[in-house]
Amino acid sequence: MAIALKDVQHTQQSILARFQQRLGDPPSPLDILIINQIGCMLISSLVRAILFNQKKKKIFFDFY
Repeated sequence: MAIALKDVQHTQQSILARFQQRLGDPPSPLDILIINQIGCMLISSLVRAILFNQKKKKIFFDFY
């Protein structure tokens, strides 16, 4: 859900906070799914940061 709505402001933070509240309290079979989704959110954020940095570098080098 957080990946699909990543461009909506504060969505990932809200979903991550809910996952953190639910994870392991009490232990549940859903914990594995929660960890998987947190991993997907992390990967999505890293990819977005890498693409942003590459775009920034391209603009910088095109300028000079």
